[in-house]
Amino acid sequence: MEWFDLMDATGRKTGEKKEREAVHRDGDWHQSVHVWVIRNGEVLLQKRAADKECFPGCWDAACTGHVSAGEDILEGALRELREEIGVQAKPEALRYLFTQQLCVHSGAFCSNEWNDVFLLDPAELPEKLQFQREEISAVKWMDAALLGERILMHDPLYCMSAEEYRQVYRQYSQLPREAL
Repeated sequence: MEWFDLMDATGRKTGEKKEREAVHRDGDWHQSVHVWVIRNGEVLLQKRAADKECFPGCWDAACTGHVSAGEDILEGALRELREEIGVQAKPEALRYLFTQQLCVHSGAFCSNEWNDVFLLDPAELPEKLQFQREEISAVKWMDAALLGERILMHDPLYCMSAEEYRQVYRQYSQLPREAL
C-alpha cells in the first residue's frame, strides 16, 4: 500500500498522510516528480503501460511518479529513476528546474499534484535501460523539435503539456554544454 503526504493548495505539507487510492478518489493535493533527459537534440521518453489510471499507452517524460510519504522531492525523484528506468543516479546529477501544479481528472480518478520537474545528466544513463514493465511498456529517444511539434499539435499519443516542455527545453538550452 502506497501512502502520500498531503499538501494544501499553496504547496505546503499539511502533516497528514493518506493512502494513494483515497488521495486520487478525493482529489487531495500531493507531490509528484517528472525527470527529463535530453541528449544531443533528443529527448528520452517512456511509454506508459496500457493499464495506467491516467494516460495509458501515451508517451511521457523519461521518469514520472509520486513522492511517497516521508520522502523529500529529491529522494522521490531518485527512487522513481531507480524503479522506473533502472538509473542509479547521484543527487548532484539531478538539476531542479521548476515546480508546477498538475490536475488530472478522468472519471473517478482525480490527481491534484504539486509537481517538481528535474533534468537528469544523461551521463548517468546506463548503456541499456531496464524499465519497470508494470509502469512502462517501452522507452525511446525522440528528436526534440519533432516532440515539440507533436505536443503543440495535441497529438493524443503524447501526454506532456506544451508549457512544461517549453520550460524544460528553454532551461536546458540555456545551460552550458559542460553542465549536462
